[in-house]
Amino acid sequence: ADRVGFLAHAAGHDHAAILGNRFADRLQALFLGGIEEAAGVDQHDVRARIIGAHRVAIGPQAGENTLAIDERLGAAEADHADLLGVGDRGGGCCHDCARLYTQVTLCARWRVEHQWRLQMGQIDLLNIVLGAAAFFFVGMVWYGVLFGKIWKRAIGRGEDEGFSGDRPLWLVFGLTFAFALLISLTLAHQFAMSSPSVRAMMMISVGYGLMLMVPAVGIRYLYLNAPWRVFAIDAGFFVTAMAAMGAVFVALR
Repeated sequence: ADRVGFLAHAAGHDHAAILGNRFADRLQALFLGGIEEAAGVDQHDVRARIIGAHRVAIGPQAGENTLAIDERLGAAEADHADLLGVGDRGGGCCHDCARLYTQVTLCARWRVEHQWRLQMGQIDLLNIVLGAAAFFFVGMVWYGVLFGKIWKRAIGRGEDEGFSGDRPLWLVFGLTFAFALLISLTLAHQFAMSSPSVRAMMMISVGYGLMLMVPAVGIRYLYLNAPWRVFAIDAGFFVTAMAAMGAVFVALR
């Protein structure tokens, strides 16, 4: 009766149950190994740990029972969770992802700033402000000390009248300096992109006044029917002021 399986066997001597458990363990190891291989984990190392954790003897073993096998299975599952980073290492994984995202963001920001610098060139704001100040100072001397009276008579304004006319003086001077800043910024960008020599810097500065500003003013004065003396004084100012601005950039290069 014992040979045909009618008698009850002890849990530690049930060979069919043990073989079934071992077959199920191998299927579980194969399934988890496939997942871990896709995640970049060494399959041979993981399989060795799985089989070691699920070691079950086929022959009779003293003191082994179903409860002991279940405990080993639980330990193996915990080991798998630890290997896959699902356990306590999950927080570290999130921290690494956040750090990687920060590094990628900083690299992207540096790339944008680098491209902007390549397009705009290395521009010094102090040079721009000082260049505009030189332009403004030449205007004060030109229309105040040198040609102030002649210029007022040419435009039909009395010598006692101010330069701003009916507008507030602070508004006229403020807008004049703001326009001078725009001119200085354009000149600084030209120098930053071309890296010219000292001689070329002065030629570019004077060329801006002589070849751009003077023709623009001349066209405008033709339609305003302005006196030629006004055109001559204004043209001389633009060329001189641009030369002074260029000299500032040369001195601070």
